[in-house]
This record gives sequence, structure tokens and C-alpha cells, in this order.
Amino acid sequence: MGSVVGRVSEETPKFDVVRRAATYEVRRYAAGVAAESGDADGRAFGHLAKYIGVMAAPQNDRREAIAMTAPVVTRYPTRAMAFLLPSALATAPSPTSDAVSLRSRPETTMAVAAYVGGWDEADAARRAAALREAAAADGLAVGDGWEWRRFNPPWTLPFLKKNEICVPLVGDGGGGG
Repeated sequence: MGSVVGRVSEETPKFDVVRRAATYEVRRYAAGVAAESGDADGRAFGHLAKYIGVMAAPQNDRREAIAMTAPVVTRYPTRAMAFLLPSALATAPSPTSDAVSLRSRPETTMAVAAYVGGWDEADAARRAAALREAAAADGLAVGDGWEWRRFNPPWTLPFLKKNEICVPLVGDGGGGG
């Protein structure tokens, strides 16, 4: 995933920009599939990496290596971590670990605020609250929860790390266009 200088070369989610606001975009994301793991034990990333075959034999029923994509997604309030699976993967192999599950991600519309910086969960939560407030103030129908998307590996210099906060919108988000 990326490099020390922040370059992202992995596949990223496909989306259309529906509208631009001062501090965020409204994006419509294509449907897809994610491999997901709860993070109660702090080991979700490792479970997901094993599923796709990073530095070990893939832990899926086909023992098939799966390309890494970006970003790594953490959903709140559950803190479940997800790897979005490559769009070219016709059918995802089943995980062999109970710590990993596959989740369908339907087409969805989200308010998205991009930023560059380190990974601080409290900062991400503040940014999510500000995004929810801005989207609602603009008349958008804001849904529950939020996602923190991190596009670079841990060794990327913090001031070069690409991140996004995503808040789901109800339907097309409302609020006109």
C-alpha cells in the first residue's frame, strides 16, 4: 500500500462527484464487497491481511492471493475494519477464519471530507462530527455512523498520509444539487 512519500498505486473505490461544498464533496460510490473484521482485540488488520495473503498463505477457501486496495476503512461506531475487495474479483473466496466476514457494500451516497495528516482517532472523530454538522447545515439528509478511510501504510510520513472521513447520506442526500 503506497510508499513512504504518500503515493497510492492500489485500486481505490469508484465514485462520481454529485456536488462540491466548501469543505467536502458528495460522492456516489459503486457497489462492491469488503472483507471485514471486528477490532475488539486490536488485530483486525492482521486478520484481513491474512485473508488476502499478505506475507503468508491466503486464509480463504481457494487459498487465492487477493490484491490489496486502498483505503483501509474503519466503520464507526462499531470500529469494524474493512478491506475493499478489487472490482475485478468476480466472486470473493470465503474466509477460513471466523475473525473475517464478507460484507456486500451497496451503491451509496456519502459526504466526504479529505485531509492529509497522521492517524489520530480522536481527531478523526472531531472531523466526522464537523462533517455531519456541515452536511446537515447544507440541507443534506445525514445517516447514521461514519467511516475513516486511510490510504497509506503506517510508514508513510504523517504529513503525506491521505485520509478521508465519510458520512452516509440517506437516499441521494437530498438538499438539491
